[in-house]
Amino acid sequence: MRRLSIPLLRFSAVISSCAAAILVFLGAQRLPSSAAQSAQGRQDLHSVLSHVMLTPPLRSPEVSLRFSPDGQYLLLQDPAGVVVLARNPLRILFHISADNIYPAQFSDDSQSLVLVSRGLNFAKWKLPEGEKLANGDLPTKLDCADGQLSPDGATFACLKPDFHFALFDLSSQKIVLDELIAPAPPAVSGRLRSFYSPVVLFFISLDNESAFPSPFGIFRTSEPRPNPNRSLFTSSIHFSPDAKVLVAGPPKNPFAIDVALKKKFEPPSAIQKAFHGAATLQSADRFIAIDSSNGTQSQNTATVFSLRNGDALARLPVTATRLRIATNPRFLVSYNTSSDGQNAAAFDLEQNHPLETPPAVALDVRGDELAVYTVNGSIAFYHLNERNLLAHLPLPLATLPLPRCAALTANLDKLLLAIDGVGALFDLSDGRRLATVAKFSAANFLNEREASLSFPASRDASPHISRLSISSGALSPSWEVGKEQQLRSGGPALFEYSFLKEMIGAQSEFPALGLQAPYSLRSLDPATGEELWKRTFRDNSPTPFADPQGQRLVLGWKAKTSEAKSAANHNPAARDILKNAKLTDRDSYFEALDARSGNSVGGVLVTVGNGAATFDAAFSVGDAMILQKDGVRVSMYLMSDGQLKARLVGVRPSASAESNLLALDLGGGRLGIFDLANGTKLDEQLFPDGLAYTHFSGDGKRLFVLTEHQTALILDVTDVRKANVPASQTKELNN
Repeated sequence: MRRLSIPLLRFSAVISSCAAAILVFLGAQRLPSSAAQSAQGRQDLHSVLSHVMLTPPLRSPEVSLRFSPDGQYLLLQDPAGVVVLARNPLRILFHISADNIYPAQFSDDSQSLVLVSRGLNFAKWKLPEGEKLANGDLPTKLDCADGQLSPDGATFACLKPDFHFALFDLSSQKIVLDELIAPAPPAVSGRLRSFYSPVVLFFISLDNESAFPSPFGIFRTSEPRPNPNRSLFTSSIHFSPDAKVLVAGPPKNPFAIDVALKKKFEPPSAIQKAFHGAATLQSADRFIAIDSSNGTQSQNTATVFSLRNGDALARLPVTATRLRIATNPRFLVSYNTSSDGQNAAAFDLEQNHPLETPPAVALDVRGDELAVYTVNGSIAFYHLNERNLLAHLPLPLATLPLPRCAALTANLDKLLLAIDGVGALFDLSDGRRLATVAKFSAANFLNEREASLSFPASRDASPHISRLSISSGALSPSWEVGKEQQLRSGGPALFEYSFLKEMIGAQSEFPALGLQAPYSLRSLDPATGEELWKRTFRDNSPTPFADPQGQRLVLGWKAKTSEAKSAANHNPAARDILKNAKLTDRDSYFEALDARSGNSVGGVLVTVGNGAATFDAAFSVGDAMILQKDGVRVSMYLMSDGQLKARLVGVRPSASAESNLLALDLGGGRLGIFDLANGTKLDEQLFPDGLAYTHFSGDGKRLFVLTEHQTALILDVTDVRKANVPASQTKELNN
């Protein structure tokens, strides 16, 4: 099988929504075998103290499996990319590594595969060769808040953040329909917030669920932005299997489109009422939905509605968080989430009973053949209602999706790791998985016996805090969390962000562009929920930045405001710099606070950018303030003198105050170690795999490295300042 070119954007997982708007598909590659994964590429490693594989590895349960219309091919997609397989004989054709795309589709004639990126680039590949047939950019200035390819891969539907809906014809690369949909009411709710008086004002959530430093809270902007935490398969756009009709829109104001006529029409009221639950179109005139208005979706059953008049045609004993119609439209595929991930099942719509299937993370039915993706990462084929295997293929481990949360013990012997859909506890002495849990958004090791886990709100559950027994893996309730509480991982503390709705009133009270809306911030003890400190910001509110593996919170102020000057007064060096500087509206003041006490520990004036909220990350360790912008540009300042010491290029930084070191993913498996005092590169190591996460030990003498194929290494960095790195490898300020 010949090798094909690869579309690989290693940094795309952590680039901001603006910087990640461009993703160019260059081709596809053959997926390497499991044995080859550990040996691919060159390597140059030293001072390795331990080297283990996470076993079993953490695989994303957010997976989709689908036959091509003619049944000759199979498409497997997860947050890390797409695998295309031939059915007979069962084998991998090629793999497309891309973590910032919408669900892919086969063409109607099964001769090609179509993908659209979040940046609205598209590409089309010929099957089975994987040869690129076409590519281009969709003509729009805005990203999509939600988007979906039609089942035939010919049309792309886009719900824009400015309340417009557009249909793109991919063959002509033109907009064939552009409708202003009814805007949401002025109440502040959901991730995309708006208020009208008399023009549209956009309040955008900056919350980014990741294991890396990032901003959070609600930011006012003159332009709408999509939610940074969009799930791969959760969408409010539903095409009929024949691509002739779609139903889409905000949960309280859905609409329908006749795709062939390019005409919008209003669905019946019964469908509008049920639209906010799991839903799918069985056909161009039948809509299936699970109404969760009276409870969670896992407690309610599905109803089949007529799309013409809204009549309830059937009640189905199906519960699910996600629905779709199988390639054989006789069957409804339902997905449910549990503590250990996603479970897929099928329901026979003609016989009105569940289809007997083996345990599956994802499945599809075509004709009388059942394809199953298992929790162990293999593809299996069966005839319906039979248990004899027709074919079976274990798949090599795909790259790890973006870590949503990670925490390690101070001595690096235990790891808590969460990705979309699932989380786990690992013993790093041998790589064994000790426990599997649902995805968590914050984790803290409380002692040698217990850890605290914060689970975010979902369609079926309110946010909650649990304790995890490290020895048994059992979960038990810890302390209560309010339904409206928004908790953010902040290292040794949890941060509760409360948007002050009552402050948004008259026009004069709107926050200026580039500033946070008024809010209250509380620091909470992860073990007990006890309030450690609280601050309320009403005027010229700063943008808060949390660091999940650090000890501090950073506040980004608009430097010209009196509030910023007041914050700088806590630190003599910063006070003098602000006092003597000729400030502009583009300047920002970044202040570091101790996460548990709330005390100010220093700050720096930054004269680049266009406000603090335009930065991807800001965090502080020791005397250093580290800022990240445009995904890959890293700047390092010292708070003692306020001076910029280095400009670096990389992603996923981690730092240690104890050793005064910064670790930075330089791309291509390269790990750079830098001196926090002056930005000098002290060491560089080359891994045979991409890097997923790094974390220093409590004493700063060791560095944990997790690769994209889940090899866990611990490096000794005690003597890193003795390493010989050519001067040409050091990033100077003027580079």
